[in-house]
Amino acid sequence: MLPETRNVRISFAGYAVPPDGKSALAVLPEERAKEAGFSVSNKWISAAALVRKGIKREECQDSAAIFAGEGFLAAGVFDGHGGPSGTFVSDSVANHLIDVCLEQGKLLAKNPNAKALLLDAANRLGDSTFPPGLGTGSCGGSTGMVALVLPDGRFSIAAIADSAVYLIGQRGVRRLLKYDTVHAWNSVEPVTGMDFDVYVRCRNIVDKTIDASGAGESRVESGSGRLGRGESLVLVSDGITKNLGIVVKADGSEKDVRDVSGCRDLRRIISGKRGGLANAIAKEICGRTEKNCAKKADVRIVVSENEVLALQDDDVSVVSISLNGAEQFK
Repeated sequence: MLPETRNVRISFAGYAVPPDGKSALAVLPEERAKEAGFSVSNKWISAAALVRKGIKREECQDSAAIFAGEGFLAAGVFDGHGGPSGTFVSDSVANHLIDVCLEQGKLLAKNPNAKALLLDAANRLGDSTFPPGLGTGSCGGSTGMVALVLPDGRFSIAAIADSAVYLIGQRGVRRLLKYDTVHAWNSVEPVTGMDFDVYVRCRNIVDKTIDASGAGESRVESGSGRLGRGESLVLVSDGITKNLGIVVKADGSEKDVRDVSGCRDLRRIISGKRGGLANAIAKEICGRTEKNCAKKADVRIVVSENEVLALQDDDVSVVSISLNGAEQFK
């Protein structure tokens, strides 16, 4: 099935399906406009991506990529930072992800290694021709969150910095990996005793991203698992995670942050929704930040007795991946 596209650059010289006739691929957004979307579905898997520019941002620095090949699907979310050089890095790594998939498809289908895929894509930046002033030595860079999924449900995931991945299903919502090796409050483990204001001030501090020279192996955290019936992998940039609810101590004290994974809030957002996870999540988060910017509201919005929002305008990117049909159980 050909991919459905909206403001998307289809790689491989404009072909929606490359010459092998068996793959669908895309990198988005084509232009750094307000919103870009892409979805693809075949007999065993469905995937959708949505990238949206922050309200007050001059251009969108997030990029996303999907490659649906024969016997595997690869997807990635890349959150650029540091101005035009960050945009160039996120866009380039997304394109390199597609390049690696085209070159190594058979190997990836036999040995799904998201860490190797992410590093290969990131380190091809060394061969890229950067626009003037944006090469090595510039301050810009990008996060990276990559997933590889096989028809039997096995998946491999890898992350550099604070873009996140969630496993969503009938058993609830779980955030996988820790992402940021520098700051404990980005961990999937509950956090106790942290001051709310400290978290809000410091959550944007991310070390060891992908830069103009690529990325070293020590920057990558990886994991693996298996998708079951009715489950989805959801990859997101921190434009999503920063705008999910923060759980504080039961008495509502903001001096004791307990959980910043966003799982409780994300569960509430998707409750009762069937399909369209990428669009549903992005729409809810963007709606929150738009209202907040319009009202010029205080950073703190109380959701419940022990849950607080600390909204922040940012680009958002979401990729959702789900298995189709009975092939997954062969």
